[in-house]
Amino acid sequence: MSIGTNRIMNNKRIRLGIFFPSPKLWMGGANYYLRLVALLSEYSSSIEVIVFMSRDIDGDFEELLLSMKNVELAYVESTQQKLTDVLSAVLLGKDKVVSLLSEKHNIDVFYSNARFFGWNFKTPVLSWIPDLQHIYLPKMFSMLKKLKRNIGFLAQAKFSSGVVFSSYDAKNSFLKTYPTPEDKLFVIRFAVKVAKVPEKDIEAVKEKYQLEDKYIFLPNQYWPHKNHEVVLRAIKFLRMKGEKPFQIVSTGSTESESFKKCQTFIRDMDITSDEYKVLGLIPGSDVLALMAGSSFVLNPSLFEGWSSTVEEAKSLSKKMILSDIPIHREQEPKHGEFLFFDPRNIESLATLICSTIKTKVISTTQPELDLQKRFFDELEYAIKFVAIKK
Repeated sequence: MSIGTNRIMNNKRIRLGIFFPSPKLWMGGANYYLRLVALLSEYSSSIEVIVFMSRDIDGDFEELLLSMKNVELAYVESTQQKLTDVLSAVLLGKDKVVSLLSEKHNIDVFYSNARFFGWNFKTPVLSWIPDLQHIYLPKMFSMLKKLKRNIGFLAQAKFSSGVVFSSYDAKNSFLKTYPTPEDKLFVIRFAVKVAKVPEKDIEAVKEKYQLEDKYIFLPNQYWPHKNHEVVLRAIKFLRMKGEKPFQIVSTGSTESESFKKCQTFIRDMDITSDEYKVLGLIPGSDVLALMAGSSFVLNPSLFEGWSSTVEEAKSLSKKMILSDIPIHREQEPKHGEFLFFDPRNIESLATLICSTIKTKVISTTQPELDLQKRFFDELEYAIKFVAIKK
């Protein structure tokens, strides 16, 4: 980028529009956007964020957003794109509803995922693609869902001002399937900053949820690719060998079909709460305290675009047990200690669960990187790059 362009970008005040997802439908997305907005609020004086949200949003999220500087809340009927809006975008070239919102709130750039604003939409759009699960885990998607994702990603690649990925793994995978000019692609590596959790808060959540003193924490939401089944089968494997593993503590919404399937496993295998304890959807402050108080943080996912579980654990310098998938290797948990296992191998995980106290974990000595600052620099660059083209 030229020095002249950089100077203009630095002097331009930008109004960034985002549609805040419902935490009930997508907690991971809500947390991602919350942290993205918080990052811009803390680090940037030239980017204002206009958060479009429905009035039935969880009060905790609304309160946090209202407390941030350079953040404006705008209430809409729904943050989900309706079929009529999609048809408007396809047939007329622009989503009329979003177009009107853009004009009303003077939006310079939209940062969005899973939405198509139209082939003649005037406001620049950064389209965030969280992952490409349908390519690597096709059996988890119906033909219709795979078709919709393919059409949607092709449209975003063609008509968005820029396409955002949370990892180089996701970007490289995208390029193999959807040929796109590389200057439209941005990698913005998500990071979190978590405050040290007081010991009294850790003890309080242990007592509140009646947990054992030592436990492994599994905070993943109950989606098929999160691979809870391998954890439950590993517990059964250990029991059959006469071994007593750590208690595994699970959080996340219990509304999904994946959770119902896990419930069936738990019942059929007679797994007790001493072995696997389900807490459901709990306050975010409790989640952090549980993570801080755990002996290990576990992420058994088959696939991730970028794991917020790993980022939170890194921020707290926690020991981790991670599925050996490319993205977990890319995230390089240098701020903690970690063990990898084959996510499709029950015995591989069972061995780690059983021997976490005795097992020597890999501890890196590389210098720490300010991951928050890196996250901000990559985000700011993408926003200003597409804004200057407006």
